[in-house]
Amino acid sequence: PRQAAGDHRPAAPPRRGPVAGRPSAAAMGQTCCSNGGQSDNVTVIDRGLACAENAAKTEEVILKAAEVVEEKQAPTPFEFTVTLVKEEGITLGVDVDLSEGTCLRIDQLKAAGFVANWNRANPDRAVQVGDRITAVNGKQGNAQSLTDECKQAKVLVLGVRRGS
Repeated sequence: PRQAAGDHRPAAPPRRGPVAGRPSAAAMGQTCCSNGGQSDNVTVIDRGLACAENAAKTEEVILKAAEVVEEKQAPTPFEFTVTLVKEEGITLGVDVDLSEGTCLRIDQLKAAGFVANWNRANPDRAVQVGDRITAVNGKQGNAQSLTDECKQAKVLVLGVRRGS
């Protein structure tokens, strides 16, 4: 709209056209009349658009925060001791991987064996696939020496670590 000469009020921003599904609305912060051009001027704020933009930003922030929390809540290594007394004719009942070089990674648990017996008796400290045997009877640091100790000793005190 044009201003009359000598009118020092700032010009109102241009009006926006109708948006699908909504009546025509004034531009953000534009002053308009609510009584057919009479008095009672009000300021119209397009809250729908502002809310949609804020919701998108909020969702993005929430997703980023969730990623940070997930990274920070990586499983803390959990270590425990397993004591087994071997008997003739019964195996440990595990398959291990020596490739890490310093420990024995549990690849498979068998239904029968000393470890299965331990797991049934100690469910709060049950050995799981992926756990690592880091020590056997105080020996540690070499996967082959851990394997040898498991084969030779009658009593096994295993240091087991779960997690990274």
